[in-house]
Amino acid sequence: MATVYKLEGAIDSFNAKEFEDKILAFQKEHGELILDASDLEYMSSSGIRVLVKLSRLQGEVRIDNVNDSMFSIFYSAGLTEIFKINREMLELKNDGWEVVGNGASGTVYKINNDTAVKVYNEGTRFEYVNQERELARQAFISGVPTIIPDRNAKVDGRYATIFELVNSSSLGEELSGNPDRFEDLMDQYVAMVKDLHSIEDRKGFFPNLQDLWLQSEHMIREGMPKEDADFIIDVYKNSKRSSNLLHGDIHPGNVMISGGEMVLVDMASMSTGPALLDLITVYRLPMFGKDIGLLEAAESSMGIPQSMFEPFWDSFARRYFETDDKAVLDKIKDDLYGVTALDLMFSINTIPPENARNFYRIVGENIMENAIRPNKDKIRKIFEEGKLDY
Repeated sequence: MATVYKLEGAIDSFNAKEFEDKILAFQKEHGELILDASDLEYMSSSGIRVLVKLSRLQGEVRIDNVNDSMFSIFYSAGLTEIFKINREMLELKNDGWEVVGNGASGTVYKINNDTAVKVYNEGTRFEYVNQERELARQAFISGVPTIIPDRNAKVDGRYATIFELVNSSSLGEELSGNPDRFEDLMDQYVAMVKDLHSIEDRKGFFPNLQDLWLQSEHMIREGMPKEDADFIIDVYKNSKRSSNLLHGDIHPGNVMISGGEMVLVDMASMSTGPALLDLITVYRLPMFGKDIGLLEAAESSMGIPQSMFEPFWDSFARRYFETDDKAVLDKIKDDLYGVTALDLMFSINTIPPENARNFYRIVGENIMENAIRPNKDKIRKIFEEGKLDY
């Protein structure tokens, strides 16, 4: 576990050697350090060179609570490219901000026309916030259209990240408020999704989504009969793997339109895997939500009314699968119903464990009876191949 080391005052050529001796000795005694810059007033190139030496000893270095003037210095010196720099925490109060998106890990609000903030769920750890920020940064470098969070904040005591989004609105808002642009917006949305799925994680940075979901194996075994749990876990463990990128929750509430360009937000589930797993997240809310009592939650998350759910999915499927054949589209919808049911058993790990156990007890049996058990062979085949057969 890392130890916090406070950086204080001004560090320049006059005291850089003393600073170097102290921090390197402290690192030798305590191991990995996290640097707290809340009391740091200035650092010259002499001090920055000491930080670079520290990075050679321990690898990645994280610096927290960096004020605006120090951030400018670190940015100019290139430290933002090699260190994890967390800017000074702003304290904000939600004065009735407009909700533009809901995800599993938090809610995105619009503060004004240029700024959005994601407020994480109560109890979210700061390390998780930083992890999502790094996923967004790596996604951006990989060519994914996204916005890197500008800085950290606390909103009414909860961790948050601030995004600079010029004249932004969510795709859900645009689809609902501009029906005359529906077809054009869907063209752009599906093109973005397909482009994302074509990007390979060549550096091996992103986690595999199946591995993330399998972390909830214990909850499935606790909440379900052994035969059902064995089947679900076995199918997922033997599912097709891929190094191509996934967003993990790519519905319209997690797509912002900023300056006329569609960009992804809520990057907490950014990962790799077969495109099938992202298609499930598009299908799940509008087409499966009614069977698990989540229509109102789906409406809130996606930002579109329930009356638009069917047209949205039909438009997406026609474009993504490049077909207008109704029989083919019906088969795709039918096949996705079963695989979505099984995948839902894993993605439920994003909610608190007790809520997940209640879900298995209350809803799980109904899903098994109506969606999974009658379609076992088909579901297994689709997951093994990592794609729909149409």
